[in-house]
Amino acid sequence: MSEHIETLLDFLVEAKHQTYASGRKPDQGSRVDELTFTYENDGSYTYHDGYIGSERFIGQEVILLQTKTIWGMNYYGSMLVDAIPEEFSHFLKTALSLVSRDNPFRGPNTLERGDFSYHSSWTGNLEQFRGEEYITFDKARIYELFFHGGVIS
Repeated sequence: MSEHIETLLDFLVEAKHQTYASGRKPDQGSRVDELTFTYENDGSYTYHDGYIGSERFIGQEVILLQTKTIWGMNYYGSMLVDAIPEEFSHFLKTALSLVSRDNPFRGPNTLERGDFSYHSSWTGNLEQFRGEEYITFDKARIYELFFHGGVIS
């Protein structure tokens, strides 16, 4: 698998730009209450991101090479406040749209816009990793997400 890591990395970043972070609406998933995004490139790679929930949610991203699942990431996130600031969703999508080869799992290490501040940190590499992200508003933590995953085969 290691010979495909660079191609996998490029596809992962491309897929993340084209799905949730793009503002595109999700489709109904195969499980009750699941929403999902799917993205394909030239036909060899397919990305699926399915999640359940809203203020508290759980999800999984997987990448298939032809018909074989080769990479995955699980995540769990939650809002930590009852009153969600109006621009929260837009700010989170802005942060996630900055996914890059250097930070391929979620958004950049930090991003500040107005009263919002985004933070993401992780250890490992594309083959095996874990991390977390959180957002503060007026310097108070209002959201957090934990993620982990890696190469499956």
